Amino acid sequence: MSSPTIIVVPDVQALADRSAALIERVALETPSGARCSIALAGGSTPRATYQPPPGRCPPWGRAD
Repeated sequence: MSSPTIIVVPDVQALADRSAALIERVALETPSGARCSIALAGGSTPRATYQPPPGRCPPWGRAD
């Protein structure tokens, strides 16, 4: 098992951008026909993550 990586960002928008990019990368690296699992937190802190910037939409259809 690998150690967790801690990423510090300067503000909520940077968090949203970084999170959307990470979710997109994980989903796109999942082999075609396979599924990936992503656990997301609730509450108001990660809200911006669920509203990615215009033009960026993670391929949620590949995730459970």
